Amino acid sequence: MSKSYGIKLSVKIDKYPELTIDFDKVFGVKHSKIGVAVSGGGDSIALLLLIYKWAQETKKTILVATVNHDLKPTAEHEANQVSLFCSKLGILHSVLTWKNWDKKGNVQASARKARYQLLTKWAVENNISCVALGHNRDDVVENFFIRLSRGAGVDGLSQMLPSFELDNIIYLRPLIDVSREELRTFLKVTKNKWIEDPANDDQNFHRVRIRKSLSLLDQMGINTESVITASKNLRDASQALDIYTGVVAKECVSFKDGDIIFNVPLLLNHPVEIQRRLLLKAILFLAKSEFGPRSSELSNLMTSFSKYRPHTLKGFYFFPVEEKMRMSREYKAIEHYATKPNNVWDHRWYVKGPKLSKYCIRPLGEKALLGFTNWKNFGIPKYTLISSPAVWDGNNLELSLFLERDNLWELSLNIKEKDFFGCD
Repeated sequence: MSKSYGIKLSVKIDKYPELTIDFDKVFGVKHSKIGVAVSGGGDSIALLLLIYKWAQETKKTILVATVNHDLKPTAEHEANQVSLFCSKLGILHSVLTWKNWDKKGNVQASARKARYQLLTKWAVENNISCVALGHNRDDVVENFFIRLSRGAGVDGLSQMLPSFELDNIIYLRPLIDVSREELRTFLKVTKNKWIEDPANDDQNFHRVRIRKSLSLLDQMGINTESVITASKNLRDASQALDIYTGVVAKECVSFKDGDIIFNVPLLLNHPVEIQRRLLLKAILFLAKSEFGPRSSELSNLMTSFSKYRPHTLKGFYFFPVEEKMRMSREYKAIEHYATKPNNVWDHRWYVKGPKLSKYCIRPLGEKALLGFTNWKNFGIPKYTLISSPAVWDGNNLELSLFLERDNLWELSLNIKEKDFFGCD
């Protein structure tokens, strides 16, 4: 690991025309404040310097965040090095520390999820609408083989997207067509240093083993260009399947009370891949998330659908209603979700009401539901009601927004069906 950074502000990008990235096109005119995620590694340091040069010319504001996963002894020191780097550039820097890992499950998957949660929260708090990430061309190739080894399908093997949206924050990958070697050469010639993570040579990590095996594949004609081409072709195929899935969605899916309802007989008439994509689409839509369940988990859900069997997955509860399966929020997944009035709650709902500090929006819950002896008369399933928004004053229920009416309070959907179906 480098103990300090050698900073050169006069970055000679013109020596490397392939690194003259069209940031005007990447960010567009509407983003006046740019967030950059910087770990201190070569990719993110190069990204920051390239954006810094462009921002000087275009008068854009840059803010930088480093996520400290606190998983290694040097994590804090590395974050501090990025702070020093940014201070010399005159850029405001924040360290976002992950403190709540329960030490269960896959640490890398948990860290990735936490990283985006922390970055998204930081972006919202700083009125940043887009965040740049340092993924490059080599990451595309490595991800392809990692997912291939796990038996991924069309989506998993498709080329990494140059941009995606998460909780209304746009994440961009400006370096996706630039190789790691080009970025390192750029840094060396401009006399900039970076942190070299020892884990990059640790063959206990799957990614490292794949990286070191690529030279062997190259001898068989399986090189970077062929993998990039294959991943792009798979992306095209994925987009075609998405269009077909959208057509099937209009036939098989309906919305009610913030839930999604599937016509199972109609759904089962379509190919398994389309069934899988539609269920994944529903989960990602209601969860407002980029990260869906694993393929095996979706397969188990599809089995439950075919047998009209209740199933819990990714914070949602799927249960049978006649010849349909209804997808509602799982109460346990949102029981601690709380917000003040005049805010979005659980992505799906906007609650308008008095601006009094004593009120809080939380799910109704089963205990409170039982206080309504006539709840069955409303024709709304129990599982939907216990996860529905309610107004609380401390531990006292003030109002069930599904079962009661009050002129001071207004409940509206924050999701649009047309966004799910992909139509106007």
